[in-house]
Amino acid sequence: STPLFAFLLTFLQANSKVLLQKFVEEPESVSLREGDNITLACSVDNKVGTLQWTRDDFGLGTDRELSGYNRYKMVGEEGKTWNLRIENVTLDDDAKFQCQVGATEIVGPIRSKYAVVKVFASPQPPIITAGPMLILREKKMALVQCISKGGRPASVIKWRRNGELISEGIEEKVENMDGTKRMITVSSLTFEAYRNISGSVLECEAINDSDEESRKVSTKVEIEFEPQVSLTADRESVYEGDTVKISCTAEAFPSLVEYQWNVGGEEVKEARGAMELIIDADRTLNGKKVTCFARNKIGQRSADYLLDIKYS
Repeated sequence: STPLFAFLLTFLQANSKVLLQKFVEEPESVSLREGDNITLACSVDNKVGTLQWTRDDFGLGTDRELSGYNRYKMVGEEGKTWNLRIENVTLDDDAKFQCQVGATEIVGPIRSKYAVVKVFASPQPPIITAGPMLILREKKMALVQCISKGGRPASVIKWRRNGELISEGIEEKVENMDGTKRMITVSSLTFEAYRNISGSVLECEAINDSDEESRKVSTKVEIEFEPQVSLTADRESVYEGDTVKISCTAEAFPSLVEYQWNVGGEEVKEARGAMELIIDADRTLNGKKVTCFARNKIGQRSADYLLDIKYS
């Protein structure tokens, strides 16, 4: 019986070799952009089982037209090739695909290696929440956000002030947009509003692998501060009978400033709103203090000038 058993085994092996289903070509992993077209390869020798493609291990159907998927179909030489053609790729196609051939009573099933399809999508242009102008109060903490959304993968955000990279005070949050494969990146920049950054340009740069060039958006920073006041007289020595002009200079933002003058503690009403005060030097004014008050919407500051009138 042993020779007969050996003969049968050899006979079965010889026949099963003929029937062995095997892949001639398998699909390869690929990266592409939203809207592109793609063909994933699948050619089989001696196919006897039922062939179908899976996307993330979910069967797509067995007829070549893949009627449930209007952008998918199987293409290639009948009986040999079942390439998966995907038109106008979307983020739904960002998945792993496999070509599978089922078993029959006499042959086992075969599965191709997985082909990972990575789909890149461009984000919308980035936005700075503050808009084109960021107005801040001096010495207060400022928070400004830059948002890049809709891309895949997520954007990386960089901040610059007047072209200089900022590395401190940045917090970044990355998450999926509601139930989609699109991403949103929110970068929050916190800093103290010092006057020396007034007039500077804050730039947000969003870098995304799906775009060849990064995209930028910027905002101009203006710092609001109360007036800085200084007084100057148009002559160094003042003698009785001279006319002396005292000028009040106020550096402020907003620059809309109201002026008020006091001499010896009394307001000079007729000089209200003026940036200059003209005084006829009289010995009774000697030693008196001239004060200029300057006020904007942030606050009020003042400066003093002591009258030193020489008389004989």
